[in-house]
Amino acid sequence: MKKKNLLISILVFVVVLALGVVVNNLIVKEQERIIEEKDNIINLVKHLGVKELEEDSVRFIEVGDTEIIQKLNGLDEKDNLLAIIYVGETKGYREDLQVAFAIDVKTDKVVGFKLLENNETPIFLDALLSNVEFTDQFKDKALNDKQMKVEVVSGATPNGGTDKVIAPATSSGMNKVLNVVRQQYARDTDFVVPAMLELKSKSQVYPSLNFEYKLDDEGTAVTLVVTNAYQFVSISDESYREDAMALANANKVENYISNVEGNTITIKSKGFAGTITSTAVVEGNVINSFTTDLSTETIYEASPSDFNPVFVAVKNRAEVVPGVSGATYTRNGVVYARDVLYAYLEGVE
Repeated sequence: MKKKNLLISILVFVVVLALGVVVNNLIVKEQERIIEEKDNIINLVKHLGVKELEEDSVRFIEVGDTEIIQKLNGLDEKDNLLAIIYVGETKGYREDLQVAFAIDVKTDKVVGFKLLENNETPIFLDALLSNVEFTDQFKDKALNDKQMKVEVVSGATPNGGTDKVIAPATSSGMNKVLNVVRQQYARDTDFVVPAMLELKSKSQVYPSLNFEYKLDDEGTAVTLVVTNAYQFVSISDESYREDAMALANANKVENYISNVEGNTITIKSKGFAGTITSTAVVEGNVINSFTTDLSTETIYEASPSDFNPVFVAVKNRAEVVPGVSGATYTRNGVVYARDVLYAYLEGVE
């Protein structure tokens, strides 16, 4: 028995020792990888006179699926700050994508980038990163440019064709990281993010049913037109297109005509639980019927039949629409639909 216990003890010791060696080797390799990665990153700013990178612990910004995960200060031999390198993480085509952007603190310009951890398709990624037109944009990319973005270029396909970049998820992910980098840089320094487009008004245009957005850029008026499904139609200044579309998608019209087919008009409006759908049948300027689908709403102290007086009031264009006890928000949604319907009928006269 003693020999058996001794044998078991020896085996356990050997296993633990072997496991320790494996773990130690993994730790060493990871440390080597980190050192190598840091050496590679410093190459982004050596031309500025940076001799050392010093990690800086600050409160990092997170926007949606994109966040800053590391800040490295680039110092000269006298510990003067010459550059800042931010590492950001976002969702790539396959998995998380990490990218480092280097900023010259004297000029507030991006002077280089490096893709770190990623699982993108190698052939597409190589085509993207070997395209000089794509990589050159990061040599002096001004953060104070209102239209700052990662440009999608032509000629970056694996076969050398002239189509757009074939790895859009990678460039899109880099663009998201770059925008968060600008916000983080503004928080960490005296840099001020330039004023962006300001929403002035949004409305529906009849009879096209498109949405028109009136925007302003410090006195410059910009008009964007999209469909009610938010597909681009036109813009008064093409250079604002991407920012204007982003602003429109973040400020969608909630009450609108979604469809007109013959004499039947379908209206979407904001109810209690979400969007509700109303239907009106008209003849000329006369409303023959008006109803609202309440199946998606939560009505605690009311029943669908309680809305019949509301529908009748809308149909007859009554000045006052009766209330519905226990369903105020839903009733207000019906009133929103009424207002949209009346505006449409007046707009197409």
